[in-house]
Amino acid sequence: MKIKCQPSDFRVEEITTRTPGGGEYALYELRKESLGTPEALRLIARHWGLPPERISHGGLKDRHALTKQYLTIEGGPAENLRIKNLTLTYLGQTDRPYTSEDISGNRFKITIRHLTKQRAEKSAEELRLVAQEGYPNYFDEQRFGSVTTSGEFIAAAWVKKEYEQALKLAIAAPQPFDRPRRRQEKAVLRKHWGNWEECLKHVRSKQTRRVLQFLARHPAQFRRAMVRIDPILRRLFLSAFQSAVWNRVLSRYLEQDLAPQWLIEIPIGREKVKCYRNIPATVAEKLRQQSLPLPSARVRQMPERIRQLTEEVLGQWGLKLQSLKLRYPRDTFFSAGARPIVVIPKDVGWGIHTDEMYKNRRKLVVAFQLPRGAYATILIKRITAPTVTCGQCRA
Repeated sequence: MKIKCQPSDFRVEEITTRTPGGGEYALYELRKESLGTPEALRLIARHWGLPPERISHGGLKDRHALTKQYLTIEGGPAENLRIKNLTLTYLGQTDRPYTSEDISGNRFKITIRHLTKQRAEKSAEELRLVAQEGYPNYFDEQRFGSVTTSGEFIAAAWVKKEYEQALKLAIAAPQPFDRPRRRQEKAVLRKHWGNWEECLKHVRSKQTRRVLQFLARHPAQFRRAMVRIDPILRRLFLSAFQSAVWNRVLSRYLEQDLAPQWLIEIPIGREKVKCYRNIPATVAEKLRQQSLPLPSARVRQMPERIRQLTEEVLGQWGLKLQSLKLRYPRDTFFSAGARPIVVIPKDVGWGIHTDEMYKNRRKLVVAFQLPRGAYATILIKRITAPTVTCGQCRA
């Protein structure tokens, strides 16, 4: 099974009712190919000489895909922009920043390749089942791009006030999606860590140089150096850790609540999490009505069972729920709120075709709509996963 063999195999379109109506914020449509959202925003800010904090967007879209989404720029130019793999189209003015609340959902069209006829038909059957009972609303690997290859979370060190370790993870630790030049720069940083002038001789990244130049003037001021990192990236550090904790809580919750014969496993990065299959309609309806709070010290009320599960998961990092807060800087914090346990896809369709890229193979083309924040790649993992249940594994 293969996905994202080419950008056109993974298409996503943001759905919004937001329209121009006058105001100080310029509203744009952003189309991009083979480019992550944070990278696209940095390119836009750099091209127009804008502070990154003036750009507001609703969600992160996949790097290896053709995507469409929206953003606003406070005082942004009333013009279009085309650079590298992105096109920005000016739509008009609006009276407030564009946020995730403006997204009603996302439409997907995904091609799954290199399938046998039998497996393509089986995955289509599983998609029909998922359309009825939904699937767990896990965060997928795209959320964890800032996690190091050793599995360390920058935010875990940050909330412990281990500022040097957090900074070292942020700018010097290897990450799965690093490009060759970035890998080389990080190797130099690790070798010469603490000798900031020497590091500056070998590093070209503007982001990292800004941090190193500060440390060259203010040695050992690691907490203040963290603020020199792009605020978009700092928020991603926190959301990655918060999402990983939430995923583990949900997996434990499902394992405790559902019978083993209803459970299968799907991979998310290095981990395997519990997923359900073919559950009774009454159980599916109960799950659809439930949400889990995002772990944060800002959560005032939480069911005791969920609090206990969250504390158990955080204990793996030597943390407690009340640890999930930052007093500095004030522009970076853990989000508060709740996330539904289950996703129900809408407008589901599929077709099985000859795979033109792989001889004697089939491709399954699936189309569906998801609410904002839900990951299509989790749905793909669910419908292509082996359907041997955890109960059968234990037998």
